[in-house]
Amino acid sequence: MPRARLNPDVALLNDAERAFHQRVLDKRDQAYAHSDAVEHEIEGWDYSGSTVKIYKPIDPLTEVETRMLAVMIGKWITYLEERRSMLKKSSLVQNRER
Repeated sequence: MPRARLNPDVALLNDAERAFHQRVLDKRDQAYAHSDAVEHEIEGWDYSGSTVKIYKPIDPLTEVETRMLAVMIGKWITYLEERRSMLKKSSLVQNRER
């Protein structure tokens, strides 16, 4: 079965959405997936002890950005559902030919 990749180069996203997609990935990498705590430390604080540590917050998405992301997710879901449907039809045709 072919791999379905959520690649912004698949002509689903417009230029603004592609740029925003990259910003979301960068934010994800900084905050979650590949978080480097040093990047979020507050200058002048001592982080060497065992006390509670406070880090700089990551700015959340704005309401407008959240709505844009929801539209983009909808596009991806539609795209993947269409691909799945095509693959199922293709599989049915191949099974009939056997």
